[in-house]
Amino acid sequence: MTRTIMLIPLVAALLACGLLDTSEDPTPTIYAVEPPAMDTDGGSLKIDAPLRVPEGTVSATGDLPVPLYAGDSTIEEKTIESPVVVKATLITFSSEIMVVPDVYSGRNDSYSPVLKFSLNVSEYLKGRGPSSVVAVWVYGGSYDTNAEAGDAKDLILAERDDQWDDREAIFFLYDNAGGFGTRLDEQLRRADHMLVGVGDRFSLDDGYSLHSSSSRYWLPAASGAGSTGDGQEFLLEVPTATRTAPTITLGDLKTRIAEVTAELEGGDGSEAHKTCVLEKYRHLRNQRNFPEERERPFTVWNIDQSFGSGQPAGTVIDVREAYGIYPDTKITLRIEGRDSAFFDTADGESSDIDKDGDGEFDTIKYDEVVRLARPIPAGEYSFRLTESWPEYALCNFDISNDWAVTAVAPEGTLHEAFFDPVTDGAAVAADVTNGVLKPATFTAPDGAAANLERIEWQSGTVEFELSSDDALAGQVVNFVELDGTVSLSLNADDATVDGANDTLSWPVASQPWEDGDKLMLRIREARGTCWNGTAVPNLSANPGLASDCNALLAAKDALRGTATLNWSADTAITSWEGVTVKGMPSRVVEIILTDKSLTGTIPSELAKLTGLQSLHLYENQLTGSIPTEFGSLTALTDLRLYANRLSGGIPTELGSLTNLVALHLDDNQLTGPIPSELGSLAKLRDLFLGDNQLTGGIPTQLGALSNLRFLNLDGNQLTGVIPTQLGSLTNLQDLSLSGNRLTGSIPTQLGDLTKLRDLFLAGNQLTGSIPTQIGKLVNLELLDLSGNGLTGAIPSELGKLSKLESLYLRNNQLTGAIPTQLGTLSNLDTLRLFGNTLTGCIPSALRNVDDHDLARLRLQYCAAP
Repeated sequence: MTRTIMLIPLVAALLACGLLDTSEDPTPTIYAVEPPAMDTDGGSLKIDAPLRVPEGTVSATGDLPVPLYAGDSTIEEKTIESPVVVKATLITFSSEIMVVPDVYSGRNDSYSPVLKFSLNVSEYLKGRGPSSVVAVWVYGGSYDTNAEAGDAKDLILAERDDQWDDREAIFFLYDNAGGFGTRLDEQLRRADHMLVGVGDRFSLDDGYSLHSSSSRYWLPAASGAGSTGDGQEFLLEVPTATRTAPTITLGDLKTRIAEVTAELEGGDGSEAHKTCVLEKYRHLRNQRNFPEERERPFTVWNIDQSFGSGQPAGTVIDVREAYGIYPDTKITLRIEGRDSAFFDTADGESSDIDKDGDGEFDTIKYDEVVRLARPIPAGEYSFRLTESWPEYALCNFDISNDWAVTAVAPEGTLHEAFFDPVTDGAAVAADVTNGVLKPATFTAPDGAAANLERIEWQSGTVEFELSSDDALAGQVVNFVELDGTVSLSLNADDATVDGANDTLSWPVASQPWEDGDKLMLRIREARGTCWNGTAVPNLSANPGLASDCNALLAAKDALRGTATLNWSADTAITSWEGVTVKGMPSRVVEIILTDKSLTGTIPSELAKLTGLQSLHLYENQLTGSIPTEFGSLTALTDLRLYANRLSGGIPTELGSLTNLVALHLDDNQLTGPIPSELGSLAKLRDLFLGDNQLTGGIPTQLGALSNLRFLNLDGNQLTGVIPTQLGSLTNLQDLSLSGNRLTGSIPTQLGDLTKLRDLFLAGNQLTGSIPTQIGKLVNLELLDLSGNGLTGAIPSELGKLSKLESLYLRNNQLTGAIPTQLGTLSNLDTLRLFGNTLTGCIPSALRNVDDHDLARLRLQYCAAP
């Protein structure tokens, strides 16, 4: 039986801090390096850590596997990690079995393979030592018997790549072979012994040599190079039949070692400074290699490339989840460069994260936000987004990305410009001395060049001087405030024209702007309404449709984004994108605008569509709150707003939507309580409110939703007990309450939910025993109670769940034996029991479960009956 062994003090520190997550994989790959781990949660690649994600691991977002090491480590990294660098020739090679300690059992008579390379050193490139050294490689695991360790050693030797043994080589070494525990240290800690690598117990190849994909600490000389001295060349990669491997000369290697050594010596000499420099080079390597390896750019951020123009100050254009170990070590974010004045940054509130569900603090999570500092006109903008990490301050290293983004104007816009008055509105001209109107030049509707020379307010009149004076014919000029509202709207066709002086003027009772205001000017066509356009056919027979049409036109500007909606009074509403019209008389019954990059707010004007049955605006980037006016949409049966950035509370008015069948508000930033009024939605079948920031208790009124099939409240901050009334939801198929702060016991009434297929209660603070009534859920396929404080024995009644495929009970306080009845679950393919205090033996039938963590229980299998 194989067992893991704690290899170096780093591993113990990571385990103690909870940074080395072994909850699913008890034997993660370990690198022989010393810097602290950096978090890479949620698929957002940050900086390398000394742990490698196993092959095939997929990020939380379902993206490609996330490599913590993008390509082979650089010479600079090797130099920092290795106190000793030598040019040497292998004289002899040997292997043996050594007695090692087992940190889990405390036994001191386990066995592990060790490889030894005797080297004749011709030159020290870093560090000092004898002319003959022994480089030691230690296997990353232990065995109960010498024979088992011998079998492993034979496999290691079979996998070892020995084609470089006869060449002089560069070796990156540690200056002693200690740190493995007293029993092993006394066998290896000698003046002439150095460490060349620590093996991976699941990968028996030589993960330290040129054969390795990421730990090449043995660089052999290039054959036939013919150079000597500093011109001698050494391989950086394995050559192939079709490609010559890159090389480095001894002279270049010495230069790079000297440069990074000087960089290290230029600091304060602390281990933190060394770590800072190391992480700097790792990040630079990721920037260089990641695009080639993953066929996509390496970015710390993913700023939207385009968004709607004229949006309010404070509009978020990107949010990045950031993680940290300590609350007082937040990253500082700043924006620099040409257009930095138009954008700013902010930090969201921090929240403590219990990643493994053990009830203990693991890390903090907070949002880093990039947003608009003011409404900006259509055009291209560039800035540099820079992150300053506290741990990198010692080596003055910042992580920066250059961004080019585009503001897109709504359909029908002729021109947009900044307008910043500076002279109390008395003579605002198009120059930086007297005011800012930029850009002032545009193309008129007839295709001719036009220019706004001057805008002023004086004596109750707003006056434009432009060439030519008819350049705005048929257009409306709107002045957009910081909050995105239009403070003044001027129709060019209503202006008094002075052709001799090229001016247009309008009477305005009071001064419309002040010195220092930051306004945006938008010029767009004066659209007709649905009453006199062609959008609504047979107008007299469809007056309700004309009202719907006008409401949608009024809502169009609020639904900003890269989508170019074809909604127009001159286009038949039956052809409008995302709009469905039905009935006699006709009404708008459905709006489906999913994944359209909409970045505005949800307009309250949609509440005027009293015949609306389905509203789907999910998977956009909509902000703001859910309009309370939606409570008037009494015909609505399907409301899906999930995967946006909506904030604020859930309107209690939604409780008036008595025809609602599906309500999907999950994956937003909603706060506050779950309205008890939702318990009035008697027809509701799907209620998804997960992945928000909802607080308070679960309303008992939800137990009245007798038609409910799916109830998902995962990933909020809900507190209190699980209402017993949920046991009345006899049509429920999926109950998901994981990742909250629920307390108390699991209601026995949940055993009445006999149609239930999935039950998720993980990551709460539930106590008491697992109700035996759970065994009545004969259709259950997945049961997850992990990460609570459940006590008592595992009920034997769980053996009645004949359809069960996945059972998660890990990280509780369960005791007693594993029921033999679990061995009768023929469909069970995933079983997680680690993190409890179970005794006895493991039912032998559970050997057949494909994916389990039974080895971590340190229990024997029961004898076959």
